[in-house]
Amino acid sequence: DIFASIRAQGLIPNSVCYNSMLHVLSASGDMVRALQLWDEMHSRGLEISEHTFASLISCAFITGNRSAGMYLLELMHEAGIQMNQA
Repeated sequence: DIFASIRAQGLIPNSVCYNSMLHVLSASGDMVRALQLWDEMHSRGLEISEHTFASLISCAFITGNRSAGMYLLELMHEAGIQMNQA
């Protein structure tokens, strides 16, 4: 686990580390691991941002899990987080 390696060096992974890993998991379609990482991020009290939700929602739709994507979109809106507009 990459975070175990980071912690072994005496460092604490921040939200940027988690969001980077979520992006990779999303691109690979690993929804289970992405949700586990999101849960870990939340339990550690790290900031959940539009980047976090963008990766999770993207992963849900990449894997064909439309209901999870819609649920995550709803959670994002409930948290008052808006996607950046291009």
